[in-house]
Amino acid sequence: MLKVKIECRNVGCEKIAKCLARFGTPNFKVWLYDGRVFAYFKLRSVSDLNELTRRFKRIKNIELNFHRIEKAWL
Repeated sequence: MLKVKIECRNVGCEKIAKCLARFGTPNFKVWLYDGRVFAYFKLRSVSDLNELTRRFKRIKNIELNFHRIEKAWL
């Protein structure tokens, strides 16, 4: 299990939330701060993170930064 926090620019909160919901991420938080969108969510594996990153990059003009990726102990 991975805990991930990302920062996005040039995109709305709704698009990030919609992408996370379509991917099947059950519990996520998305918020707007100082013109940037932040999201916090959990994923099962690195391969899921890679697939989600590919989906985010399909959004036009998105700037995506990973703030934190850490292993979550069950």
